[in-house]
Amino acid sequence: MSGSHQPPRVVTVAGSDPSGGAGLQADLRVMALHGLFGTAVVTALTVQDSRGVHRVEPVPGELVGEQLRALLAEGTIAAMKTGMLGSAAAVAAVADALAEHDPSIPLVVDPVMVSSSGRSLLEAAGVAVLRERLLPLATVITPNLDEAAVLLECGAIAPGEGAAAARALSETLGTCVVVKGGHAPGAIAIDYVSLPGTSPGSGAEAFRLEAPWVATPHTHGSGCLFSAALCAALARGDDLRDALGHARRCMDRGLLAAREGQAGPGCVWLDRLPGEG
Repeated sequence: MSGSHQPPRVVTVAGSDPSGGAGLQADLRVMALHGLFGTAVVTALTVQDSRGVHRVEPVPGELVGEQLRALLAEGTIAAMKTGMLGSAAAVAAVADALAEHDPSIPLVVDPVMVSSSGRSLLEAAGVAVLRERLLPLATVITPNLDEAAVLLECGAIAPGEGAAAARALSETLGTCVVVKGGHAPGAIAIDYVSLPGTSPGSGAEAFRLEAPWVATPHTHGSGCLFSAALCAALARGDDLRDALGHARRCMDRGLLAAREGQAGPGCVWLDRLPGEG
């Protein structure tokens, strides 16, 4: 139809969560809420529910790469995010496809390594490939405190050390890093942001994303919500600082809606975009 508007295309590269609370199902829902056309590369099939992840079957890395190359060949991708990648082969396949096609596509990497129930979702070899091959291509990475510790190859990181961890990762990788500290109970939920210096020797720029801490057990998918909303904001043209603020407000709204009983068991739920009625 002449004059029809085609929404920007975005890609999520993630595992399937049959509970609908996280993974590519949650990502696509958030992207649609932003008026974007969401596409998906499946990296793993999982058996999970509100109690946790019970089984994971990774998709072969070659097939992950073929899925992504098919999407990249179709036309312009406004932004892309990765979640659970599941294996070293899948991480390498994503990095290869991006490097071959267009490594400048805005890329949000949520380095999912361990489920909230404690199940390992990426082996040590996969973490190494992630650190060496994919993270340097990212516009922004969004580890929680535990994931930041793995990437820095250090011990546990206390909430008060989140700013230092974000700075260390940002300086090492040369990209924006958000270390999510909101899982630590307190009056204020704080995420620590570090932007690399824009010129040699200029140092990193640091700031915090803060919001009242929401007391709710319904947090499944909160990391996916944050990274998907960040990807969506970048796709619609927001600058990075504005996109980060928007993603934080989306997660806050999702936690509040979940606390009010608007989601499935244990799941966060973004019922509307912040600022909408």
